[in-house]
Amino acid sequence: MTEKNEYPLALPVGTELVGDYVITKILGAGGFGITYEAKERSLDRMVAIKEFFPVDIVERDGWALVKPRSQELNMKYAKGLGRFIKEAKAVTRFNHPNIVKVLRYFKANNTAFMVLHYEQGLDLDLWQRQLRQRLTEEQLKAIILPLLDALETIHKSDFLHRDIAPDNIIIRQDGSPVLIDFGSARSDLTFNEKTVSALVKSGYSPFEQYAKSSKEQGPWTDIYSFGATLYQAVTRVAPPDSLSRLANDELVPAVKLAKKHYSRPLLEAIDKALSLKIKERPQTVAIWRDMLFPPETDEAGRGLVVVARPPKTAARNPLRQLASMASDLSGGMAVAAGRVRDRAESRVRELISEDHSQQSSAGPRRSDGETGGKKQRSLMSLLNQMEHKKTVKAHEKLIENAANGLPPAPIPPGAPIAPGGAPGGLRDMAPTLAPRVSKTRITALISRLGLMLA
Repeated sequence: MTEKNEYPLALPVGTELVGDYVITKILGAGGFGITYEAKERSLDRMVAIKEFFPVDIVERDGWALVKPRSQELNMKYAKGLGRFIKEAKAVTRFNHPNIVKVLRYFKANNTAFMVLHYEQGLDLDLWQRQLRQRLTEEQLKAIILPLLDALETIHKSDFLHRDIAPDNIIIRQDGSPVLIDFGSARSDLTFNEKTVSALVKSGYSPFEQYAKSSKEQGPWTDIYSFGATLYQAVTRVAPPDSLSRLANDELVPAVKLAKKHYSRPLLEAIDKALSLKIKERPQTVAIWRDMLFPPETDEAGRGLVVVARPPKTAARNPLRQLASMASDLSGGMAVAAGRVRDRAESRVRELISEDHSQQSSAGPRRSDGETGGKKQRSLMSLLNQMEHKKTVKAHEKLIENAANGLPPAPIPPGAPIAPGGAPGGLRDMAPTLAPRVSKTRITALISRLGLMLA
């Protein structure tokens, strides 16, 4: 008795493609493609290869060649194939640790193939079932945040994934998640009810993906699918199909089903993503991220400001270091930081005064030529510049040049230096230092200020 072929339309094991890939296993097949495991001879590695094969409109001519089922479908197939190739080119540019890496694409057998990095692991649902216990919120967060970042990268490139579901999230052996199997190219092939059923996944696709046109789809479409995936993860049941929900919404909110195990903001954000009305869903990943994991607040409910120190590499540039130090001092920190800033300004003035007095009594050194006089003029110029009237536009230009894009605080024209970070202040010294004061002098100021700020 011969074994039944599970994938009769797939290329047989042993098939060679473009002289470099040999199919070793058939991984799966869907309405729009067949995925294979293959050996790449030149690099001696295993890869995954996805063949563009929209089963509803094509067939095999012989054992390998692909052709549309009728003349009427030629244009439809050509359009879908062109979209597949265009997106394969674009997706190869994604370089994100949580997006499956597309290595290359090629044409063969009147269709196209996409070569992907072979991800070892289990899909999210199978991985969770093998754990035999409910995921903690920390475990869930470790999966959600990297995938949100990956999804945001996709959206910023004007792409949609269109097929987020538990079987398209792989948990690697090290526990990190990776998003696989883009469904974007499929939208151009939606032309009848049978094709639509292959395009969507019951429970995970929002209603707008059932339409023939994709004009109502956007980031909120992927957010619905990701929300449905998280709903399944926290409740262990898939949400009802979105079309049936339009007629009779029987979805039990996650905030009711899983309230004993997860925080309320997380569950409410999942429920919000599953809103049937597009406008009621989070419109961007950034908005949804803040709903899932709200920023920390103090007892009065005010957001806590976290001031990040510049990376150590930035310290090599003294202009940038002083600008960063100024930004830290006046970036909305507590009153104590304001006092330090005031002392720093006062100390800068004292340093200028001391240098002025020393140069007046001792005069310039012979070995330095006119260095002393230049230093005195530079220090006096510094004081004049700090009190000189500047327009906001001029300050923005100077700070951009001095600090490589570090944003300045907006100040009104002619604002003097004021204690406590009012218009002017130490943060406005950074742009005025840049044009005329040497890096050596700024480095010395940084060194002396650093003693007070330590």
